Amino acid sequence: MQYKTGTFRLATYKYRTTDSWNVLMARRSTSSAGNADRKFPVKIKIHVPRTGLGIMIVEIDVWLNKTFGPNGFGQSPASAMGMDATAFHFMMIEDAQAFLLAFPKIELASGLQPPSSPLESSYR
Repeated sequence: MQYKTGTFRLATYKYRTTDSWNVLMARRSTSSAGNADRKFPVKIKIHVPRTGLGIMIVEIDVWLNKTFGPNGFGQSPASAMGMDATAFHFMMIEDAQAFLLAFPKIELASGLQPPSSPLESSYR
């Protein structure tokens, strides 16, 4: 039996070729959200408008890489009640708080407003 490998979207598949038909066997991979949840215990879900985040997503990416480095945070797709969302994962609450303070215009997927200062206690 011969096996051919190929990539389709985000999953890797093996094709078993025989004389009469091909069998598609999917190989499961660990999701990026699962990896980020295990590596980074603090998660912030933000609302993504229908038009997208625009230039803000570039600004967020640049800030995250400059502040935490490429391995100091995580990002994954997220689900929220009736809206598009994305999740950012951090090692500590202080990191998440710094993120929220750096981007005061983002809207949390919970509908709450991010604090405008570290001393504001709207989440308690």
